[in-house]
Amino acid sequence: MVCNLTTTYKIVILYVVFFLFCSCFNYKKHIDEHSDRDWSSIYVINSFDFFKTDDGQSIPYKDSLNIVYYHDVVLLIFPYSLVTYTMNTPGDKSTGEQKLTSHKIKQKYLIYNVKSKSGKWYDSINAVKPVVVRVDSILRQKALKGFPFFNSTNDTLISSLYSRPGNVFQEKHTYKVKKDDSYCDSIFYYFNNDLKTIPFSYSKDLDSLRNSKVFKIKMIYNPIPKGKYAFPVPERQFNFQFQKVDIPNKNEIYLFIKDFERSYKSESKRKNE
Repeated sequence: MVCNLTTTYKIVILYVVFFLFCSCFNYKKHIDEHSDRDWSSIYVINSFDFFKTDDGQSIPYKDSLNIVYYHDVVLLIFPYSLVTYTMNTPGDKSTGEQKLTSHKIKQKYLIYNVKSKSGKWYDSINAVKPVVVRVDSILRQKALKGFPFFNSTNDTLISSLYSRPGNVFQEKHTYKVKKDDSYCDSIFYYFNNDLKTIPFSYSKDLDSLRNSKVFKIKMIYNPIPKGKYAFPVPERQFNFQFQKVDIPNKNEIYLFIKDFERSYKSESKRKNE
């Protein structure tokens, strides 16, 4: 019996290709199924209008992060800019002593289990040796955990408005007593029932009172005429908002979280032995 090697090789290659295709398809399907059932992801962005008290110069500031939830694991992704400059060479017509050569957006990561007070800080997702950190201190600094957005004893409801498009409910509040200039003149809370399942919260008290989820807060500071300062201060706003988004780099994040789950279970097992 003569065996046709060419035909045999073709059959083997087709089997390999088919196997790889099915593996990739099933792997993606596995991730997608978990995404629909167990995952949630939000994008948080905060913006502030500051000003210098010596000359009144406006200083706008923005900060953002992504938060991914998977079972008992929380992953915070902090973007930052990596800027590289080089010194100008003699004869270079560019103005200044330095010139921008690259500008990249990088990410740092904090991952932790909700049952633990500590987490792991990664300077990049491929970092080999993460730093163990206290979760609460970073959440207070980066995610404004514990910030008093709402004070039931000092807040007064001024008006409310329901917007059918988007299922958004809005409330306008003010303070009974403004103890200092850090207190805004009016504050707006925006609620959305569709976001109730998101673990993130600006104010658990408000979420509970309205049986909804505060997803946006706008603080307004009225203009200050010249007198208190040597210059007039225009109206300023502090805005805090989150929105539900797709998981960024889903496959990479999935593997990263699963690896953390395995190491967390292993470390917990050793501690209990």
